[in-house]
Amino acid sequence: MFVSAHGIAGFPEPRARLTRGRGEALAVGSGRVPLMNDQPTHAAARLRELLGEPPCWGWARPQLWEAAEEHLGVTLPTDYKAFLDLYGPGSFDHLFWLVRPVEGTQAELEQIWSLSGRQHLDDPERAPFPFHPHPGGLIQWGGGGDGLMCYFLPEEDDPDDWRVVVETEEGEWHELPGPFTDFLLSCVEGPHRPPFLGRYRPGPTLRYHPESEDGPDHPR
Repeated sequence: MFVSAHGIAGFPEPRARLTRGRGEALAVGSGRVPLMNDQPTHAAARLRELLGEPPCWGWARPQLWEAAEEHLGVTLPTDYKAFLDLYGPGSFDHLFWLVRPVEGTQAELEQIWSLSGRQHLDDPERAPFPFHPHPGGLIQWGGGGDGLMCYFLPEEDDPDDWRVVVETEEGEWHELPGPFTDFLLSCVEGPHRPPFLGRYRPGPTLRYHPESEDGPDHPR
C-alpha cells in the first residue's frame, strides 16, 4: 500500500506542509501529509514494485493539487496524483516525461496547462479531439521521445475512468484504456505492444528519473 516515506532510510526529513493564499506561491505550514492513495490499484502497486522506492519525493501535497484543479476547473485522476506525489515530476524509464505542479503559483500552472494543445488550435482538422478548456477537451500530462504528446481524455464524470490519448509526431492519434497507472504498466508489461513505443524496450530494471533530487523547493 502507499504510505508516507517518512522514516524510511535514505529519505529526506519531513518538509513543512504547504499552504497558500489565493494567487500566491505556496507558503510553509507544519507537519507531513500522508500519501493520497493508500489503497492503490493493482497497476499502481505493480509499478511501485518495479520502480522501487522514490529517491526524493514520497509524500502527498494536496494543496498543490487543489491549486491545479482550481486552475483547470476539473478534478484530476487519483492514481495520477498519487503516482506523482510518490515519484515527483521526471522521466518514466526514459519513455515518458511526466509533469505536475511543484510550487503552485499561477505562473507555473499557466506554464504547465494553459498552453495545452495550442499548437493545434490553428489547425482543428489535425486534431480529432477538442482541447482544454473546451468541455471534454484533452488535458496534457506529459510526453515522450520522438515528439509524443500524452493527454487525459476527460469524457467520463469520474476522472478515475478517463482514457489516455497519445499523439505522435507524425500526427497519429491513439486512444487507449485508462486509468493512468494501468496505461503506464501496459507500456512495459502489457500483452499488446502499443505502436507508438517505437524502439523502446523495457530493460531488466525499470527506472524513474526525478526532475529534481531536492524535492519541490528546488528550482525547476
